[in-house]
Parts: sequence; structure tokens; C-alpha cells
Amino acid sequence: MVKLVDLNGKWAAAIGQSFVAFGSIEHLTVTCLQEIPKDRIQRSVRSFKLGQRIDLIHELLEAHPGHAFEQLAAKLSRAKELLVTRNLIAHNPLVLGILHSDGGFTHREAIVSLRGGNRRIELRELQAFAAECEQLASELHGCTEAAVKALRGGSASA
Repeated sequence: MVKLVDLNGKWAAAIGQSFVAFGSIEHLTVTCLQEIPKDRIQRSVRSFKLGQRIDLIHELLEAHPGHAFEQLAAKLSRAKELLVTRNLIAHNPLVLGILHSDGGFTHREAIVSLRGGNRRIELRELQAFAAECEQLASELHGCTEAAVKALRGGSASA
């Protein structure tokens, strides 16, 4: 079905771009849960969803004052906000809608929520989302590195 709607591959490219970035974000939450707690908790949190891991990391970061930890928490908060759109993309189809008005027929491609249909994302929005996800993943790498360095005895104000 996607091939009929996504003839030039732009949708697939933007979806792939955003999912590769979120894969990196997912990996960083696992890294945080390996490095931040004093006790080993990986087996206990292995089945947590991304939002749950972010919530737990926020709680763990509360015990660590400093700019590096505040920056990490802020970037993780943004990742959690973007998770709503990521889930819309992951769990709903790309559709071709044909609209009729007095001026004739037009068509629009969009990913549309199967639960009510009022949430939708069009290509430009998806492309902007993918770019933001990539930027956020890059920033999270730097924040995670700074926080881990601070935990290991470096400065938390980096």
C-alpha cells in the first residue's frame, strides 16, 4: 500500500530517518541506566518502554546537581514529548485521502491515527520531525557523555 502512496520514497526516507534517530535515543537511555545508578538495575528495567525509562532516569538525575545533569534531563524531556509523534508514525498507516469540494477533487497524503482520525501528520511535518529527532539524538549523545564524565569524577558543569 505504501508504494501506491509514496511513489518517490520521501515518506519512507523521513520515517526511516526519524526511527534511526529514535533508535539512538533508546540506546542512550539504556546507557544512562547502566551508568547513573550506583546499583545494577538493567535486568529490572529491561522490559520498560522508552517513556518509563525516561521517567526513571529523571528520578535518578534528581540526586545529581549540576548543569550536565540538568541538560540531560531537559533533552530527555523533549524526547518524551516527541514520543507521541513517533508512536503515531509507528502505529498508523500512510493513507491517500481524496477530498471533494466545489472546486473538484484533491488528494492529500498523511499518516492518520486509526483511533479517531483527528491526529494526522503530513510529509512536511514528518520531515521536520525527523530532522528534530536527529538533532536531539546528537545533542543527547553530548549530554549523556558529559553526565557520565561528571559521574566518573569530571565536572558536572560542562
